[in-house]
Amino acid sequence: MHIKDVEQRTGLSRANIRYYEQEGLVHPARRKNGYRDYSPDDLETLLRIRLLRRLDVPIEEIRAMQAGKLSLSEALSQRLAALRRREEQARTDQSVCRAMQADHACYDTLDAEKYWRLLYTPPQAAAAAARTDRQDPCPWRRFLARGLDMLLCSSAVALALMLGRIAPQTPGFSLLTYVGSLLLMLGVEPVLLHLWGVTPGKLLLGLTVEQPDGRRPTWGQAYAYTAMAVVYGIALYIPVLRLWRLRRSYLDCRDGLKMPWEGELLCQSRDIPWWRWALLPVAWGLVILAIIGGSNILLMPANSGRLTVEEFAENFNQMAQATDSPLRMRSNGTWVRDSLRGYAATLENAFPSRLKYETDANGYLTAVRFRCSYTTQGSGDPSSAPDLVYASTAFIQPLLLAMLASQDASAQDMAALVNDRWDQGFVFETEDARTSVTVTCYGYVVDRSTGMLISHDASCGFTAAFDIVWN
Repeated sequence: MHIKDVEQRTGLSRANIRYYEQEGLVHPARRKNGYRDYSPDDLETLLRIRLLRRLDVPIEEIRAMQAGKLSLSEALSQRLAALRRREEQARTDQSVCRAMQADHACYDTLDAEKYWRLLYTPPQAAAAAARTDRQDPCPWRRFLARGLDMLLCSSAVALALMLGRIAPQTPGFSLLTYVGSLLLMLGVEPVLLHLWGVTPGKLLLGLTVEQPDGRRPTWGQAYAYTAMAVVYGIALYIPVLRLWRLRRSYLDCRDGLKMPWEGELLCQSRDIPWWRWALLPVAWGLVILAIIGGSNILLMPANSGRLTVEEFAENFNQMAQATDSPLRMRSNGTWVRDSLRGYAATLENAFPSRLKYETDANGYLTAVRFRCSYTTQGSGDPSSAPDLVYASTAFIQPLLLAMLASQDASAQDMAALVNDRWDQGFVFETEDARTSVTVTCYGYVVDRSTGMLISHDASCGFTAAFDIVWN
């Protein structure tokens, strides 16, 4: 076989083939014309040499194996040991590079001796030494970071529920928020830890979760870290048990003990500028504002524009649920009287029997009219219970809820106007509708804190009405 054929069969260059011949690893025969003649055995030898050299097995060891002085197993064991040393050194190099980046090292001020020493210390010791400025336990940082992460998860779930028109007063809202926040934390935090080693709270407060060699947690490590932290750190949000576990974790962290959920991972800390601490209350404030904004969404009626009686009733019930009012309507616009159970009997005296609806030919509302009144029963005792008027439920709530259900305007503005002027009357206009309120009240003292009318004369009377007329 000519050398050109061997080149094609092995992928080795002519120079390499002749070098191995010079080293005595292959011995091709010579033809009469002086050209080398490679046998199938020579080809097989060159293929073996190619493989072993790719694994960086030295020429001397290959020669020793051919001579029977060294077994392949012994050579591979030596090679594996060398590869492990190289891998450890590579991890050390990576750790030192990360340390230089974390220290924001610059060429002009680089402390070369410091990092040179790290290159020649044992790998794990180098990784630890490179992070000596990030080894303090920082229990308060960890506590505040976890608290911010918990707030973000619970707030995100609460906002999602409110966007779905589920009010906080709805039975089961707290349970849904509790379960949802746990699932969200278990689903999102491991991803963040695996990809970046941080959560929003940890990022803000200069904390990272990583392996001893500086690498990010594996998927399994990240999930185990989060799951164990939820169970052992915050005790599944169980109120009393959670406080006990938080205190226990704080004391253990303060004393330098390893947390049950850390396993092989390390929670490292680094110095942070003052403005990071200033951002913490800002972050909490923004989350709270987001929750307030979400609650305002509940005060935006599901139906807008021209309304039918059924759509008005749906809006009314939505507003009642959002404001924790007991009042409810059926789809035909009549009251659900059972919703008033548990209230004073005198409420029935002042509460209107129904609302009056006016519609056009297409069934859209043109007006909603409301009347309620109460006149003293002449008990002779001005402060007797039968003569009290619960105007808050009998008139103020129906008025405000009807306005919220029918008009596209600021809920805060309408609430402020109603609370301030309900006993005096007012007019409120928007592009779509006009609300006029008239009130006649005599013999009563107005208690604004409770929305109650307290009789002070033997002769008392209260009459109130509102009309919502669409333009």
